[in-house]
Formats: sequence, structure tokens, C-alpha cells
Amino acid sequence: MFDEVTLSRKKISELKQQNRFFKDMDDLGVDVSIKGNVVSFSSDRAVDMLSIKDMLLAFGRGFVYDTARMLLDDQYELRIIKLSDYSKSENRQFQIKARIIGRRGSIKRQIGKLTSCFIAVYGKTVSVIGPYEGVEIAAEAIDLLSKGAKYTTVFKFISDNLRSIAGE
Repeated sequence: MFDEVTLSRKKISELKQQNRFFKDMDDLGVDVSIKGNVVSFSSDRAVDMLSIKDMLLAFGRGFVYDTARMLLDDQYELRIIKLSDYSKSENRQFQIKARIIGRRGSIKRQIGKLTSCFIAVYGKTVSVIGPYEGVEIAAEAIDLLSKGAKYTTVFKFISDNLRSIAGE
């Protein structure tokens, strides 16, 4: 099986400096080549192909390599939310990003901490990496914020959902 992912020049440069990436691919028995801004990879295992593609997409969406690398473990998943799904206006997308990030990153950090997820706001996307339940809750919280919900409503939603998962 063969696949490829296109990354920005900056991200390709960062990836080439990640010796760990090439070691990880070698350990998995995956053939990798980088030409221009395209990373091509092939493996006999479909599971590896999906995990590697998600890892590269996450890296390209602003996560540091060590965080993106978590996607090689099948207990973690990636969700990419396009801000253009909420507004075509660049100004409105900027406002949505600001609401999600919060003052000095406080909202993004708090959602990540509560849901055990990592959140990256990069370009016109918001991406989430974490365990399945956490990603579902974090993505829904981001959806609520993007639609204009109050912060108290969003954090009550997170709290209620975490309680229901815990079985309370």
C-alpha cells in the first residue's frame, strides 16, 4: 500500500530534522521518501498506513512531532475541525480562533486538560489529539464555542459529559 501527504515547506524542513521520525518509520518497516513538500510512504499493513497518515496530518496542522507521534498508538485519534465550516469570513474565523484559544491560551489549555487531549489552532483549522472519548467531548466543546456558546455553557457541557463517562 502507498500513500502520501503534502506539508508546508516549513513543516517538511522540521520533519527532516526529526531523526526520531525516520527511526520510527524504520521500526515499523515503512518505506518513506520526501520529495519537495510531499512525504510518500508505503507499508504492507493498512493500520500503519492510517496511523502514519494521521500522524503526518497532525504534524502538518501544528502539533510538535512527539505529540503527533502519539497517533501511532491506536488508543489515540485525530480530529481536524475546519473553521470554514462555521464562517467564510476571515474576520469571523479569526474571532472564532480567539474564542477557542482564550486569553494567553487559557481556554484551549483548560479544554485540553479536562478532556486529556492536545489541541492545536493552526491556519484555518483546530485539531485535537487524544483518547476517543476525550476527542469527542473536546470537538463538541470547540463546536459550541465556534457557534458562539458562552464559556460557562461549554465548561458545563464538558463537566456533564465527563461525569457520564465516569458513570456518576
